Amino acid sequence: MLTYPCRAEKELWFDFGPARAGAITQAEFRKHFGHLQFDRVLQYVAFPRVQLKQQGDAPVVDERCQGRQDMAFFFDWLWGKGVRRIIKVIVDDLGHPPHSDEAIEKALKPFDVEILDWRRLDLDPVTLETIGKGLREVHLQWSGRNTVLRSWSEPGGLANTPTLEMIRIVQTEVLPCPRCLSVLKRVFRLMLTVMTETGPKLTRADSQKSCRLSRPTIQIMA
Repeated sequence: MLTYPCRAEKELWFDFGPARAGAITQAEFRKHFGHLQFDRVLQYVAFPRVQLKQQGDAPVVDERCQGRQDMAFFFDWLWGKGVRRIIKVIVDDLGHPPHSDEAIEKALKPFDVEILDWRRLDLDPVTLETIGKGLREVHLQWSGRNTVLRSWSEPGGLANTPTLEMIRIVQTEVLPCPRCLSVLKRVFRLMLTVMTETGPKLTRADSQKSCRLSRPTIQIMA
């Protein structure tokens, strides 16, 4: 009678779990999670605010100036495990200092991400454009500054990610003038509508014709 070795069950998601009180080394992380095997497509990946300890003789980096880099290691680990597509990414990055734009791009650019909930204040739209080849939904943490809304709605902003179908904006700080906030929201929606109608187009493989996806739905939550 023939016997066949059991195939290791592949995980369809990865959740680091609750935030740790202290930092963790790369070796500790690999020891704890190294046994996991993943499918090429994960339903979601979630990280709390987790900090890596400095490696051996590595040069000390002043994160206050350059931003954090930790998530680049974790997502590189997932890539090494064979993951290529992630439906939803959730990262708690609201503490200080947050990850730099370059670190976020380095962590996510290799993957096909559909929904991004990277919880860092005032995320740069250029970063979304860099990683957004398949991005259809984004959750943005807004500090309340009108300059940020303007940067998201101008020609070089969110309109440069034409695959977006849903934009959710969470206001983390309250503006002193409720009327000003209302006006800003209306202006943002108007400007983004104009930009999505005149901004970059997609080329469909089946027709070779340039077209834009439907106008994204916008939710702003105070």
